[in-house]
Amino acid sequence: MDKLTIVTASGETITANEMGIKALRRIYKERREVLRGATVTDIIIGKGAACFLICGGIKHLNVDVISRSGLDMLQKAGIPVCPKQIVPMIINRKNDGQCPIENLLRETFDAEEGIKKISSFFNDEYSV
Repeated sequence: MDKLTIVTASGETITANEMGIKALRRIYKERREVLRGATVTDIIIGKGAACFLICGGIKHLNVDVISRSGLDMLQKAGIPVCPKQIVPMIINRKNDGQCPIENLLRETFDAEEGIKKISSFFNDEYSV
C-alpha cells in the first residue's frame, strides 16, 4: 500500500493510503490547490504520478522508488527530487510486466498531455 504525504505550503499535512496513482488523481481532481508549493513524500512514483505532481505545482519530492522516466519529467520541470532508488520502470501489481500507466505514457514527454491520456484511460475528466 502506498503512503502519500503532502505538506502544503501553509503547513497542513495530508496523508492518503491508496494503491497506485489513485490518491494523486483524487487530490488533483478534488483539491489541486493543496499541491501548489507542497512538499510530497511517497513510496513509489512513476511517470503518471509525476504528471500530476508537475501540473499540481509541487515544490519538492521525497520518494523511496521512482522510475527513470518519472524522474526525468520532474527534473525537466525543475522540481527537486530526493529518491532512495531509481528504477528503469514501475512494475505492475502482478509483477509480470510494466505498469499500465508507465506503458501508456512511454511516448509522452509533457505532463499536461500525460494527464489527458490518464484521464482517457480511467474515463475521468481533469482540467489541466
